[in-house]
Amino acid sequence: MDVRELTLHATAANRDLDVVIYGRSGRQVLAFPEGDSSCLSWENNGLVDALSGPVDEGLVQLVCVDSLDDEAWHARGAVGSYRLENVQAFLSFVERDLPAVLASLSGEKAPTPPIAAGVGIGALNATLAVLRRPQDFSGLVALSGTYDVSRLLGQELDEDWRLLSPLDIVAGLTPRKKVTRLLRELPLAFVCGQEPSETGLDTQRELEELLTSKGVAATFEYWGYDVSHDWYWWREELSQLLPCLLEKDGLTRRALVARASRARSEAAHAAMVVETRGEELAEARRALTKAKRDAKECADRQKREEQVVLDRQDSAAKLAKFATDAWVERDRVQALLDDAIARGNAAQAKADAAAKGLSDAEWICGEARSRAQEAVHLKDEAAQRVQDGIRALEDAKEARRQADAALAQIEGDPR
Repeated sequence: MDVRELTLHATAANRDLDVVIYGRSGRQVLAFPEGDSSCLSWENNGLVDALSGPVDEGLVQLVCVDSLDDEAWHARGAVGSYRLENVQAFLSFVERDLPAVLASLSGEKAPTPPIAAGVGIGALNATLAVLRRPQDFSGLVALSGTYDVSRLLGQELDEDWRLLSPLDIVAGLTPRKKVTRLLRELPLAFVCGQEPSETGLDTQRELEELLTSKGVAATFEYWGYDVSHDWYWWREELSQLLPCLLEKDGLTRRALVARASRARSEAAHAAMVVETRGEELAEARRALTKAKRDAKECADRQKREEQVVLDRQDSAAKLAKFATDAWVERDRVQALLDDAIARGNAAQAKADAAAKGLSDAEWICGEARSRAQEAVHLKDEAAQRVQDGIRALEDAKEARRQADAALAQIEGDPR
């Protein structure tokens, strides 16, 4: 396979972009990159190999270009104006800088315009290029694109962004516009799988409705429910779709086959759904049978539990009456106890008074004993003094008698 590399200056972006050309002759296919914005993304992920047959046979000249997607569609953290400028700059490169180079590469005096091709974000760029200037292209194959730009921006679109959103561009077409007439003459192919990773699927359906309403007969294919947003499927889709764009009415013939294929796919899916629903119905019936059995068991258990409740209510009523009687008895006993306590307190008060009286009496008695003992002591002392007085009186009387005798004696002695 003949491979050449070029570096072109993108005027609006004021930077250089690389281009890789595969093959020396044939219908030019302008390939827009996916993922890494590199002109090598198709080669690195097997799409070049998928087209090696037509390229080597001189039927296709594949031109892969760099893009500014990393600074535009993929730059989710950047401000909107920065992303907008880079999208516009890249499209300006495709529209103004690239056509002359493509014409010189073809080697023809009046070369047929290239087919635009892209996968993923490249499908969006390819579609925009064709919708903006359909006169510069001879066809389009867009695989797994997202055609509502608000999805990529996460915001409502202003007028500048609506000019870069395929759904808005097509919605604004009118039957008399030159762009509309040119689009009707081009073979346009849009393909998308139906596996959940194909997040742009619904936007392709919207684009189909819009183009149909404008009288543009494009081909729309919806591959199986296992067909994901992946290079494996893009290789298969591209190898089937691109040859159809190279042949006159190739897409029309394929559309007939596609409708049959879609019908088979839908039928197979419907059969699978029917089988699944049948299994779900059988499971639901089993669940219903079990539910009925469980319901009967629950009803029987409810009756038993209700009887237990009634029995317990009766027992509770009896216990409540017993408790009421017990409380009445308790109140009666409490009253008796309170009366006994009152009487005990009164008796205790009397006993305390008697004890106090006894204590006072004992104190008075002790005082009396003390005084009696003192009186006895005084009486004994008085008695002793009386005895002492008597003895003193006797002694005095004796002394007097003796004195009287002495005196008489003296008086009787004449000396």
